[in-house]
Amino acid sequence: MNKDDMKRALQLAGLPTNSSVLEEKFTDKAEVIEEAFDLAPGAGDAMNMYANMCMFMVSQVHFWHWQTRSHEIHIAAGEFYDKLNDKVDGLMEIFQGIGGVIKVQNPARPFVDFTDKMAVVKTLEDFGNMSESVKASVMDNGNLTYLIDEITGLTGHILYFLKLD
Repeated sequence: MNKDDMKRALQLAGLPTNSSVLEEKFTDKAEVIEEAFDLAPGAGDAMNMYANMCMFMVSQVHFWHWQTRSHEIHIAAGEFYDKLNDKVDGLMEIFQGIGGVIKVQNPARPFVDFTDKMAVVKTLEDFGNMSESVKASVMDNGNLTYLIDEITGLTGHILYFLKLD
């Protein structure tokens, strides 16, 4: 992941993009893992941001699940956060199994109220874009890309129901 890709991923995650964040150096262990498993440089940081953003999305969509008055969206949101939690668990277990270490970070993104449907859609679209960006950094690891594809599919599914409503 180059500096521009990292900056874009940070922006999508609602995180600061100042130079100190972008210039943070990877540990020797992270560089060895990235090389050994054909992951792009910076994939460990991308996976950390993604893990934190995924957990934020589980909570965010749970709020929407409670707030919606549409039965279809209520069901789709419930399926999304249940399945997303399971997919993220599997993704991070595989990542840590190859030597990655997940760090707890605050995604520094406020929750979006369901009453602002355009913001809801944008939040999900941003998450889908972040998924694609992170996938590019782990492209040579089929197990990771498979689960990221599954997460992208879940995101598309709920977006479909939101755009129908």
